[in-house]
Order: sequence, then structure tokens, then C-alpha cells
Amino acid sequence: MCKGSKRQSVGFQYSISDGAAPSRGPHKKTVSFSDVNIRHYPMTLGDNPSCRSGPPVQIGWTYTEAPPVCMESFEQYRNNRKDMTLSVESRWEILESGAGCSTKQVLNAQMEIAKIRKKREQSLKATPAERVEKIFSKAR
Repeated sequence: MCKGSKRQSVGFQYSISDGAAPSRGPHKKTVSFSDVNIRHYPMTLGDNPSCRSGPPVQIGWTYTEAPPVCMESFEQYRNNRKDMTLSVESRWEILESGAGCSTKQVLNAQMEIAKIRKKREQSLKATPAERVEKIFSKAR
């Protein structure tokens, strides 16, 4: 298995407080965020068949924590979602260099994903009667 390349995930610390005095009028709730906790997760070879081109990547289970960052600093430097999309070339680089995957491992994963995708397409093309027949044949 590939060892993983470090990426990050973000968590927020927040507090909910009751802004109204206890004896007056309706209660108004407010939410405020203070610090952002960043976790660095390893990137590994994925198995998601919805990845249409190139190898899929996913985060691993282990992580390391970075020191908390104040919300204002985080917002100033964070990337928007569009900038976080990885190209096929970037995913290959992450897997081969950072995650330590061999070309053979990546190609094998892509072949397995292609098989799963083909089975899904066949399943979607099946008529309702064929689907019922398949369910009953598995039950025997």
C-alpha cells in the first residue's frame, strides 16, 4: 500500500451564546467562531469510481495537528474550492512522489475502477425485469 502524502483538513471552534438578558423578551442566539484547527492528513490512492480521468486520491486515517489559527488569518489565506481541484497530473505526482505508490499500483487501481464503472453502466441499462431476475438469482 502507498504511504501517503500530507494534505490538510480544517475544523472550526465555535460558541453559541444567548444574547438576551434572562428576564427580558425573546432570546436571541448568536454564533461566533474563534480559532481554526487544521489537521494534516496523508493523501493515498483512492477507489472512487466516479473519478473519470486519472487516478483517484483520498485522505488517509491518521493525521497530525497544526497549532490553532485565528479565524481572520485563516480567511485571509485560505483557498477557494475551485483552487482545490487536483488535475490528473497533480494526482499522479501526489501518488508517485508523496504517497510512495508505484505506477503499477496506480494503474491496477484505475483498472479496478474501470471494471466497477462498467458494471454500474450495465446495471443502469438493465430493464426492471432483468433487475428483478438478477435479485432472485442471487437469492438462490
